[in-house]
Amino acid sequence: MEAWRKGREFVGMLERKKQVLQQDIVKTDNNLAQVILQIQQYQQEFSDINQQIKMLTPAGIMSRADIYKGIRQQGALLTHQQYVFHKINQLESEQHKLEQNKEQLRASMTRLDKKHYKLNYYLQPLRRDYIRRRDNAAENEIQEMAGYGRKSF
Repeated sequence: MEAWRKGREFVGMLERKKQVLQQDIVKTDNNLAQVILQIQQYQQEFSDINQQIKMLTPAGIMSRADIYKGIRQQGALLTHQQYVFHKINQLESEQHKLEQNKEQLRASMTRLDKKHYKLNYYLQPLRRDYIRRRDNAAENEIQEMAGYGRKSF
C-alpha cells in the first residue's frame, strides 16, 4: 500500500511537470510565431527598400545636383537596408534557438510520457491488490460482527 501511495504521489508530480512543459511549449510556439511574423515584415521592408533604390537610379540625362541628391538618398537607403538585414539575421538566429528549445521540450515531454506509462503499468496491479485486501478485510470484519455479535467487541 505504501508503494502505491508513494507511486501515486510521483505520478501526480509527473503530471504537474507535464502541464508545465505543455505551457512552456505553448509559450515557445507563440514566441516563434511572433518572430516569424517580424521576419516577414522585415523582409517586406527589405524588398521595399530595394525597389526604392532601383527607382533612384538615374535614367537619361540629369543635372549634376540631381545625380548627387540621388546618390545621397541611395546611401541613406542602403544604410537602412543594412540595418534591416542585420535585424533579419538576428531574428533568424532567435527563430533557430526557439525551434531547438521547442524540440528539447518535446523530447522532455516524450520522456515524461514514458515514465508516466511505465509507472502506471507498475502501479495498477498494486492498486488492485490493495483494493482487494481492503474489501476482504471489510467483509471479514462484517462477518465477525455478524457471527460473534457486538457485545464481545
